[in-house]
Amino acid sequence: MEEQRVRYTHEVESLRTELQNERERVQASEKVAQENHEGMEKLHREQLSTLEIAMEEQRVRYTHEVESLRTELQNERERVQASEKVAQENHEGMEKLHREQLSTLEIAMEEQRVRYTHEVESLRTELQNERERVQASEKVAQENHEGMEKLHRNNFQLLK
Repeated sequence: MEEQRVRYTHEVESLRTELQNERERVQASEKVAQENHEGMEKLHREQLSTLEIAMEEQRVRYTHEVESLRTELQNERERVQASEKVAQENHEGMEKLHREQLSTLEIAMEEQRVRYTHEVESLRTELQNERERVQASEKVAQENHEGMEKLHRNNFQLLK
């Protein structure tokens, strides 16, 4: 019995030692788990903070880029409007110039028509005057011829 008691005592001591070792191992494991948990939590907070900073920087970049694009778009719109205005003014200027040129040509053509009409009338009058002169000349020539013929007949008769 003493032996049994010694064995039990030894077994109990052994179990107590084992229990103590297990407790220490559990405590160490809990400590490591707590440290790991705290480390992971710290790491997650750092990662979250880094992500928040990166997102804010990205938001600032995107905001800047959007504003830059808006400004560029506004500048392009203004440039297009200015080009359209210049094109419209050029078109209106060219249209006015063409109307003026057309008006000048119409005036010149009317002046030319009046000159040609006057010249044609003048030439017709001149032609009519020449015809009348020719007719008068032919009449005089005819009369002279008839007169000369009569004179020749008279002279011829006198000579006979």
